[in-house]
Amino acid sequence: MSKTKERLLITFIVGIVLFYSFASVCAVGTNHISSVFYHKTSHDMCVEIGSIVLQCKKDPEITMVHKKDINNGQQEALFIVKNCVVSSRDCVAKIKSIESDADDRYHTKIHAAPDKQGLYVRITYDKQKYMVSCDTYYSIGLQPSMVFRVYNKKLLKKLQEHDDPLLRLASNDPPRIIIDCGHGGADAGAIGPSGVAEKTLALSLGLLLAKQLQERGYQILLTREDDRFLSLDQRTTLANNDDADLFVSLHANSAHNKQARGIETFCAIANLFKIVNAKLSNDQRMMRKNFVKKRYAQNSALAKLVQQSLIASAVIMQRDVKDRGVKHAAPQVLVGAMMPAVLVEVGFLSNEYEESFLLNKKYQEIIVKSLSYALDRYIKTFLK
Repeated sequence: MSKTKERLLITFIVGIVLFYSFASVCAVGTNHISSVFYHKTSHDMCVEIGSIVLQCKKDPEITMVHKKDINNGQQEALFIVKNCVVSSRDCVAKIKSIESDADDRYHTKIHAAPDKQGLYVRITYDKQKYMVSCDTYYSIGLQPSMVFRVYNKKLLKKLQEHDDPLLRLASNDPPRIIIDCGHGGADAGAIGPSGVAEKTLALSLGLLLAKQLQERGYQILLTREDDRFLSLDQRTTLANNDDADLFVSLHANSAHNKQARGIETFCAIANLFKIVNAKLSNDQRMMRKNFVKKRYAQNSALAKLVQQSLIASAVIMQRDVKDRGVKHAAPQVLVGAMMPAVLVEVGFLSNEYEESFLLNKKYQEIIVKSLSYALDRYIKTFLK
């Protein structure tokens, strides 16, 4: 090979290496949206009327570009998520469905920012009636997430003026409870050593709990009454549109460690969320802070009652039941539910010993009665 050709070949190889190195650096610097959720209500009875959740591959860098008046009393809040893109077809489809869901309350548009700076999240709303904020947090799987919330200003102010924990315009009479039977359809959830699926156990417990609570005089709605798939935001939308007073999601746990066992109850708390500067006025900031404090205090009170009741009852049959306590985390159903909400893990299906109890009809009755008692006690203490 001549020296000229050799030099050209070396130059070509170096160019290829530099190109892929640069591409690799760019890929590393780019954040990707991995999941999109839309939690909403079709009415204005709740303080929070809608929220859009974007989950990322890594921590998002998000700032507010502007908040400006546009026309006819409308205001636009524009956020940018820097160096972020949407590449998943599922995420693109979900964003399109959110954009097409506009009504006279607010409208959301999510699209690429100019010059590939990142991702724009643009929310337009009636500034006399609503306000917008943004929080970042980590989901239950420690996935970086951001949630854009639309608030009803009238109810925020009403909540600010009252000491009672009002989260909606009025409570139902009798109170209405949403029972969310986890998983379903193609989503089996955990599978126990005997082959039983979490979705089957959750439905069984949910139907039993519905009957118990109806006997206590409560209105009940199950997110599913058979073996069907529902997305996480479909579940919260059902609850929000039904203007429920409480939301309880039923699950069974699983772990690689087959010795892991016990009962635990999850709830979301204020400390999990970090507010992004959304250019709120001092009054708006204080109203939001007051609402968040009261909202998540209710979650904690409900979770504590549920966990205590479950352990006190489970020990009747499972003498060595393990109390794993109340855990603070942000599963999607708890982020999107606009009422006091908990997620209950009734035990570990992956533990053969604990699975034997979970499949026992008498033990299921004990679990359900303890849940029914805890929900009833919460309502009579906090909602009456």
